[in-house]
Amino acid sequence: MNNHLVEDASDDNYVMDILDITCTPALPRLGHQVRWEMYSHLKETVDLTQVTPAG
Repeated sequence: MNNHLVEDASDDNYVMDILDITCTPALPRLGHQVRWEMYSHLKETVDLTQVTPAG
């Protein structure tokens, strides 16, 4: 099953290009676990000691 529920809203200011996102199960249900895998590449080096979590 192929669902295209994610739309790319990025621009050249983002440090990472997301190539693919896969959710398992393909149609997640509220209150149940979901697993997602993301394939991407970084455009530049990221210093993880300087990263602030979003949220």
